[in-house]
Amino acid sequence: MSPFIYAGLTEEKQISFLLGTHFIEPNDIITGIAELMGINYSDIHGNSRKDEFVMARQICIGLIALNFPHLTLKEIGGMFNNRHHATILYSIDEYKHSYTHERKFRNMVLLFKNQSNHHYITNPN
Repeated sequence: MSPFIYAGLTEEKQISFLLGTHFIEPNDIITGIAELMGINYSDIHGNSRKDEFVMARQICIGLIALNFPHLTLKEIGGMFNNRHHATILYSIDEYKHSYTHERKFRNMVLLFKNQSNHHYITNPN
């Protein structure tokens, strides 16, 4: 393989490329959940309190927070229309609670993981 393929990739991503695996990015989670739930990407970022948008938003925020622990609450909030860090913290708590206690919510997360081959996504348990 040409060494030019690896230009700009971190060593970790070069190894991932060679092994045939890939790393998920926060934006991949948002896009995947939007597609899975049949809603627009912009609906997840919006301010609507419609149940399906709130659920999608909480799934995205929860998955991003659990899988990217190096991101601050403020950085995650920046991905969601500059939401306040307290709102992000609340969404993470709701994600954990809903994943544990609500079958529909948990099934949506598991469906996303299975359909998108992101089996390495962290569960809150």
